[in-house]
Amino acid sequence: MIKGITVKGAVFEAKYDAENRLTEITFTDQEGIKHKRKYAYFYNSFLAEIKKYQNDTLTQATRFVREGNLALQERDAENKVKREYVWGLSKGGGVGGLLSLTQDNQHYYYVYDGKGNIVGVVNQANEVVAGYHYEPFGKRVSKSGAFEQPFGFSTKRYDEDTGLLYYGYRYYIPHQSIWLTRDPLGERGGINLYGFVEQNPIIWIDPYGLKPGDRYKTQHTAARNAVSDVNPTSVKEFTEYGGMVYKNSDGTFSYTFPNKGDKDGVDPGSPSSCPTGTTATAYYHTHGGPDPGYDNNNFSPADKNYADYYGIDGYVGTPSGEFKHYNHSTKKVKSLGSIPK
Repeated sequence: MIKGITVKGAVFEAKYDAENRLTEITFTDQEGIKHKRKYAYFYNSFLAEIKKYQNDTLTQATRFVREGNLALQERDAENKVKREYVWGLSKGGGVGGLLSLTQDNQHYYYVYDGKGNIVGVVNQANEVVAGYHYEPFGKRVSKSGAFEQPFGFSTKRYDEDTGLLYYGYRYYIPHQSIWLTRDPLGERGGINLYGFVEQNPIIWIDPYGLKPGDRYKTQHTAARNAVSDVNPTSVKEFTEYGGMVYKNSDGTFSYTFPNKGDKDGVDPGSPSSCPTGTTATAYYHTHGGPDPGYDNNNFSPADKNYADYYGIDGYVGTPSGEFKHYNHSTKKVKSLGSIPK
């Protein structure tokens, strides 16, 4: 997208680098002030710096210290720390995982809804200093309190002037319900390269601005991301979800979009559902909510039989938030830690 509309109604123009990363946005506000944002990135493509200009005069520079996609610190042009963040477990991409912010020697803590959207900030005295409400596709409809901090819908960085949300691999325009740029995965992520979460934000989240089809170094990592994406929804709905994990021609691993089952089971799709030119190596699924009739915190005999039949591994996300792996060659089950529930 070369031109668009900011959340305040101004027309913006955008520029990109050779890797289709946003490098500059310019717009003129209602008072006739020309605004410009310049964006720089680390070698791993995550945001390193934002510079803000008004009428071509630099007004603010923000530099980021990151661990992957997660911002740990914000620093000014003189490299002084302005904000520090503490992260915990998340649904992937930091969604719902930002625990606290330190700013001006004061500590603040985040409050979430069930989708990982920040709905409030409290101070050390447990007083609410900021509150937020959103439409389903992420447009912020109200803000209360004078406290300023940058995170909001889906625990993503929000630009008050443009209305853009930074997802790590691209920017989202919540007031228009579309992405600023096409899906980096191409059509592997779906036919609509600018669509947000299959047009179903009530059920799905998008941790990174990518869709199923993202490439990971290991099978375990691909499966963990697949299960982490859907397990909270699975537990909430008391419904099983499942799909396939496959190996790409370059040796990386990806996963298919999850199929929805019922409280008793799900069809992951079989190896034939994987993209042409790839090899199915595992399937993943969730066990929904706790059911007295089943041992939902472990693989069932049917789960193992499915993996053995196709000669692939199995993964399961449980109601208690465990992530487990079944090796079809050794017939052994191993716990791989915790996931969101």
